[in-house]
Amino acid sequence: EGYSMRALHIMVKTEAEANEIKKLLDSGRDFSELAKARSIGPNAQKGGDLGVIHKGDLLPELDAALRKLKIGEVSTVLKSEIGYHIFKRLK
Repeated sequence: EGYSMRALHIMVKTEAEANEIKKLLDSGRDFSELAKARSIGPNAQKGGDLGVIHKGDLLPELDAALRKLKIGEVSTVLKSEIGYHIFKRLK
């Protein structure tokens, strides 16, 4: 079944950096500002905005984690073969 979501995304190389960013987010720091400053993802300069995400756009384990989030919720640190990720679901 098809679906679409919107999310912000931060990707970094190390678990330590991802955990540090997650702490900053938990203390109220702005997700988009941190994405611009720290993310190595291709959409960092857009504040981590992935735009509309459809089934199959993301790695399966990231897609599954993102779908579990409520709107406005920030994910835990997620590991994939390309790095460590944090998402914020928008819709």
